[in-house]
Amino acid sequence: MGYAQTITPDLAPIYKGYFNRVVLPDSIPLTFNQKRTLNRAIADSAYALAAQLLLKYIEEDGYPFAKIEPQIIPTSSGFDLELKVTKGPIFIWDTLTLPPDLPVKGKFLEKFLHLKRGQIYNPKQAARVANILKSVPYLQLQTPLIFAFEGRKASPQLQVKYRKVNTADGVLSFLPNERQQGKLILNGEVNLKLVNLFKTGKSIDLQWRSTRPGSLKLLAEYCHPVFLGTHWELQANLQLLKEDSSFFNRAMKGTFLYQFENGAKAGIYYRDSRSSVLLQNQVSSSPQAFNLSSTRFNEIGAAIEINTLSDYFSPRKGIYLKSEFGYGEKQLSSNNPDSTSQINSLGSNSPQSAIKILQSSYISLTQKSTLQLKFQLARLWNKNLQRNELLRFGGLNSFRGFAENFFFTSSYLAGTAEWFYYIEENSSVGLFAEQAIMQRYLLTKQITDYPTAFGLALKFSTRNGIFNLAYAFGRNTDTPFSVNTAVVHFGVSGRF
Repeated sequence: MGYAQTITPDLAPIYKGYFNRVVLPDSIPLTFNQKRTLNRAIADSAYALAAQLLLKYIEEDGYPFAKIEPQIIPTSSGFDLELKVTKGPIFIWDTLTLPPDLPVKGKFLEKFLHLKRGQIYNPKQAARVANILKSVPYLQLQTPLIFAFEGRKASPQLQVKYRKVNTADGVLSFLPNERQQGKLILNGEVNLKLVNLFKTGKSIDLQWRSTRPGSLKLLAEYCHPVFLGTHWELQANLQLLKEDSSFFNRAMKGTFLYQFENGAKAGIYYRDSRSSVLLQNQVSSSPQAFNLSSTRFNEIGAAIEINTLSDYFSPRKGIYLKSEFGYGEKQLSSNNPDSTSQINSLGSNSPQSAIKILQSSYISLTQKSTLQLKFQLARLWNKNLQRNELLRFGGLNSFRGFAENFFFTSSYLAGTAEWFYYIEENSSVGLFAEQAIMQRYLLTKQITDYPTAFGLALKFSTRNGIFNLAYAFGRNTDTPFSVNTAVVHFGVSGRF
């Protein structure tokens, strides 16, 4: 690394502790503002800071072994300080060195971390690599990125620990079918997540849940970083939702995100959403069938993701932001007689837009305690929203104190404050409070609700996985706080 020599009294025995200006070599490639910072009057006590600033810019230009020698130049008005710079050899990036037993391909990791062989050495890359790795669940950085210099090549050496993050858990049960005697209904929940497939960071996430007869929820996601050897990431998503005997929703989504050197991602997505009213409701005139219509929504939008969290699983500080904004046209066809006239008066095709924002901030309070402030915003804009296409809200991952997907809403704004006390690295106990405002627009009808929740959250790390438990009390317009309505959320993720 570069170093700066200090000015001793024998260099300029008659100067008065202040130089009129700093003279820089013309060969130093600095911007105007950088030259302006250095090339000005300076006290001798500030020389070390000026030399460090100059060395920093030289080092970022590929010269890690540059040195600076001060020279005093007498002038008619005093003294000038000339900084004589010896750059030394220029260095370029060489092959990334990984631990021998790390199950990750080096070429993939070089591209993922924006380390390109043949580029000019820049020590800033060490901080960028650390930021990107914090968002990778299966790798944990042990020490900052170090460099081995040989010849005129700088070989980055990565000291990382591989973490077992593949998860599999679930429970299945068979219940008698009340509608068809002698038949059984399969209920339960299954979760499977496979990470770093083929040693190239690809992942598959499958979630299946059927906790009530006639209801179904399925989520399938695929993530492909460094798509075709580029800095683009491909994400594919399929969601299925069957709500009792009322309706069946299907949404397919494809996303392309570009990953920048600082780890932030931005890109576009396309979503094809369809909702079908089931046969039982097509001929029904019951209140439950009102505002149920088959729809199709083709949406294109922009997405942004920023992650500066200190750790993927147990962050102590940092910010996570994920936002989406989409626009498209919705096609609507009525399937029940109660809503036909109203739909026809509004038109079957209409523009629709959607926005979703999730932002979490972690503030380190003490060595073992952290405060999380979370903000969630989502909204649908359309003049003829149907009940079966509304947003679903509630549950362990969105708003505790209520059952999963408890609320039907066209817009919600929710805030969470949660205090964690860490017993171990991945084990904590915490207290939380959540408040939301939700609005539901169905044709000319508007409903507003103000749900509140608070409770206790526990997380325990075991040898084979992580156990999460939340005991929460929830209140909204129809349900007051009560011990009898308290909800227990829990989840177990076994790692392998």
